[in-house]
Amino acid sequence: MRGVLRAGAHLRQFEIAMRLGVSPTPVREAFSQLALEGYVEWNAYRGVTVAARREDPIGLADVYRIRADLEVLAVRRGAQSIRPEAIRLLEDAEREARAAELAEDAERWQLANSEFHAGLVAIAGSPLLDRIMASVLRQSLFFARALTPRIHRDHREIIRLLKSGRADDAVRAVASHARANVDDARQREPAVEAELRGRPAAKGRR
Repeated sequence: MRGVLRAGAHLRQFEIAMRLGVSPTPVREAFSQLALEGYVEWNAYRGVTVAARREDPIGLADVYRIRADLEVLAVRRGAQSIRPEAIRLLEDAEREARAAELAEDAERWQLANSEFHAGLVAIAGSPLLDRIMASVLRQSLFFARALTPRIHRDHREIIRLLKSGRADDAVRAVASHARANVDDARQREPAVEAELRGRPAAKGRR
């Protein structure tokens, strides 16, 4: 975001569609996604306006807490009737993440890991949850992630439980994995915030 448009500026759907040479539908969908991410505000009377600049940026732990809640909710909703293709998506994502780790390709690993977590939420079969999770995952891609064996152990165990039809155990495994991710994010948050601000983290904090 370059700050070209001032806060409160009106965004007219048809005008933008004409300027871009597209129909109003993709513009409306883009407005919806931007509103979800907090960049614009959508009011029934005033229309779409540029949101005021956030003074309370989303923190790393916040991102992982929201992600955890979404994953547990989604698996609880969908694990009893999970489809084979949903299992294959998780297996493919975990296989790709392992290959990326062996290749020491952090960016490829991050994308594959995001695919795995998007796949967990997709189990619920809810387009709304999928959209919210996509927004949360885009936020988490801004933060580099340490690769740990725990993550892959957890992923394999979640897949095993889902494949064997142990829905309640799968929900518990997802919740445990998510809590560990939140704890890891909380420990890394001071260093991440310091890096984003261009200064070293305080001694004694990870």
